[in-house]
Amino acid sequence: TSDEAGTIVFKIKVDEDGQIISITLENTSVTPALVEQYKKLLWTAEFEPNGSNVAPSSSGFVTFNIKKTY
Repeated sequence: TSDEAGTIVFKIKVDEDGQIISITLENTSVTPALVEQYKKLLWTAEFEPNGSNVAPSSSGFVTFNIKKTY
């Protein structure tokens, strides 16, 4: 739950096993404290490799759209 609304965009790098190896904040419109909460949550995520020819690392973006909870 949050009393803020806005967006957080992280750039992530994932290894060949689907484990996140780096997270970089790209853009946000919320407080640093809320960014940190979502970053901690993102560190717990795991991705599943697709196929047998998997690159040693892959990069992409994760966007959180946060709405106020009343």
